[in-house]
Amino acid sequence: MKKIVYIGFAFPHHKGLHAGYQHISKYGKYDYIIDTQNFFERWSHPSKNIFAKIWNKLESRITGFAAFPDFLLKMVILSYRYNCIFHVIYGEANYTPWMRWLTRKGTKIVCTLHQPFKWYDSKRWRRNIRQMDDIILVGEKEIPLFKGVTAKDNVVFIPHGVFCDFYKPNIECKKQKLLLTVGNWLRDYKLADKVYYAFLQKHPDWKIAIVASKESTKVIHKDERIQCMTGISDEQLRHLYQKSTVLFLPLIRYTANNSLLEAAASGCNILIASNSADNSYIPSEYVDIVPLKEEDILNKLEQMMINDSYNTDLTEYVESKYSWPVIGQKVHDYLLHI
Repeated sequence: MKKIVYIGFAFPHHKGLHAGYQHISKYGKYDYIIDTQNFFERWSHPSKNIFAKIWNKLESRITGFAAFPDFLLKMVILSYRYNCIFHVIYGEANYTPWMRWLTRKGTKIVCTLHQPFKWYDSKRWRRNIRQMDDIILVGEKEIPLFKGVTAKDNVVFIPHGVFCDFYKPNIECKKQKLLLTVGNWLRDYKLADKVYYAFLQKHPDWKIAIVASKESTKVIHKDERIQCMTGISDEQLRHLYQKSTVLFLPLIRYTANNSLLEAAASGCNILIASNSADNSYIPSEYVDIVPLKEEDILNKLEQMMINDSYNTDLTEYVESKYSWPVIGQKVHDYLLHI
């Protein structure tokens, strides 16, 4: 009988929050959970001790990680006890060829990959990708590129999930003259800053809220109407989604991200600015998409700023497609039939 095994962790900026792909562990109906949180944290923050550094370098040469991947021991034991399918939820961080070399023949290793294809453009990663039995992508557009490396029909698109019972509209919360931007990954804040400046020049009664790291927002010009926040609670973020008139995402590459799904579940009116659009998740009739150009963005904002109602059609669409129970079942069914 097949045993489906989860292998994963939570990134620091997702730990203890509603965001992050690690929540698949609760909904994927796994038979076993291998939590690699401790390993990831040791690997991400290696000791500064000189002897530890030497040891870490040796480990990196042997295993590919700057810390001993103790989770491999659990994989080996399970693979020899059962017919296992291991789901590595962050293949970029946890996959190593040792998984293939040490586990019993017939063991399946499936990795979910989250980075753009060009991130894997190296001899080592192309070899790794070819070793994976199956690959799950959280975006659909680049499937042909990955299949070009594997030379197999073993790459599928299964979306990221979102907590629709938490992120949802609140009819008691009225929309305000607030433009909201959330996130760090693949965001063009230099262009966004130009948009904020021009928009506030024309609409001085509006405010702008940015939820991102200090590193991301250091390019934002100082203005009392612009509030930059980091480390806020999920409840605070949800309230921002609910009261903002427009969520503006300036994306170098438009793909799956937590803020898009959270905002969509919350009924936000969403403006995507990107030169690389990917509608894997949300059809164009539910969101507005423009090129990553200041003039085009400002023109679209002028049209969207008068809409002070929730995008309930978008909320219903996201709930039916991307709630975690729905995604968990899709992942489980796929793994079970490999």
